Amino acid sequence: MKLSVALCTYNGEHYVRELLESILNQTIRVDEIVVCDDGSSDHTLEIVESIGNTLVPSFHIYRNEDRKGFKNNFFQAIDLCQGELVFLADQDDVWHPNKVETMVRWFESHPEEKVLFTNASLIDETGTAIAGDLWQRFGFDKKKQRFFNHGFGLDIWMWSNRATGATMAVRKDFVKTDTWKDFLDGYHDSIIALQGILSHSIGCLSEQLMDYRLHGDQACGAEDLPYQLQYSPLKPCSKELLSSGFQGDDLHGLPVNEQRHVAFVLERSTFKYRRFGWGSITHIRSYVRFYRLWAYKFFFYDWFLSMRHSVKHLFG
Repeated sequence: MKLSVALCTYNGEHYVRELLESILNQTIRVDEIVVCDDGSSDHTLEIVESIGNTLVPSFHIYRNEDRKGFKNNFFQAIDLCQGELVFLADQDDVWHPNKVETMVRWFESHPEEKVLFTNASLIDETGTAIAGDLWQRFGFDKKKQRFFNHGFGLDIWMWSNRATGATMAVRKDFVKTDTWKDFLDGYHDSIIALQGILSHSIGCLSEQLMDYRLHGDQACGAEDLPYQLQYSPLKPCSKELLSSGFQGDDLHGLPVNEQRHVAFVLERSTFKYRRFGWGSITHIRSYVRFYRLWAYKFFFYDWFLSMRHSVKHLFG
């Protein structure tokens, strides 16, 4: 399996050398590193080129004539990669030596899966460890992980994306850059994760395989979620708390079947919020511990919604 790294840079002279050195220090060597610079005005490209000239793997550097923004820049980098498996990399993080090997082994044992994201430890701008981990910042605790692994990923993503691009690897043939780059007013990682959820082809690893750096200059950090979003993922979600990708007409780029899937989950959540508010009755599991996930799966209104959507589909 040929392995590629898609790295996007922009004024990252302070950290990009440490990142590249950590990529080159992997227990399994990557075959290709593709760097897309979005018009840096500092010494980022000079640092990247100085390291690239000494590399054995294929190393390609592209500089955008016009700023693309990091979402489109990442899709461009992925499109330029030639590997079967593409690892996404942020310019300011540090990979643990076993990151590539661990994720490659997972993909080899899950040939049907297309996307994988992992947990990460946290560091500050000086490289000093910060208490906690990335998933704790996003409220992606063990309970939500269990729900995610049992097929309720969309319920969780309605609140907020939990798959950070810097921790992500994706099969190249899965990413449709021509259609995805204009789909949703969101980040590249949330688009890829949502497509993985809707196609039931995304997995997660709780191992911390990299150091995720928090500092004032990053485009997107890992701020703690608002308190409401720390609720169980199957609690109802009000319109105001929906992730931006589920608002307005942002879902128009989805296939019809996937639009029905999203519409079903949104309607289910809206019904629960309207009828029961934030009360514990919205979570039947709280009262019937024996049933656990199954009690939610057979919540009475799910049957009604599912049947109604099926009738609409059959008879128009």
